[in-house]
Amino acid sequence: RLFAALSQLKSEGRINATVLEVRLRATGHDELFARELAALDIQDLVKLEPTVTYQDALSEMFAVDGLLLLQAANCNYQIPAKAYEYLRVQKPILALTPPDGDTGQLLANLGVAEIAPLDDTDEIKRALSTFIAKLQTASPVTLDEKTLNEQSRQHQAIKLESLLEQFTQTVSSA
Repeated sequence: RLFAALSQLKSEGRINATVLEVRLRATGHDELFARELAALDIQDLVKLEPTVTYQDALSEMFAVDGLLLLQAANCNYQIPAKAYEYLRVQKPILALTPPDGDTGQLLANLGVAEIAPLDDTDEIKRALSTFIAKLQTASPVTLDEKTLNEQSRQHQAIKLESLLEQFTQTVSSA
């Protein structure tokens, strides 16, 4: 649905390649996507790029204006590591994920993303339009250090350890 939304926005004259470039890395389906991009006339907007090293990917994340996170509804109860990396980079995020899933809720609560379901073209168009407008006004994403640290692996591991200790104490006393 992302491709359909991009095609419609381009046809409506609301976006072009000078306003937006989407880079998709290591899709595993480049040939299929290339045909679809050509059919929708958005190959100028979407670039299919090869795999890069983790260090190069991090450098790219810091260099771009905004970040794209894709997550289907069948993954609602998990938050990908990429979401936490994106938070640390502190760039605007376009999250195509269910708003009521764990990832959608995290990003909404932190106020760092435009969120739309991955399978809803109209909502993607809305979120993408707002995302681009925010990029053009150069509104920075700023999370304080405390909030960033609360999202770190170390902090989350400490929370898990505490929950496990509570659980074992409850089981022991039962």
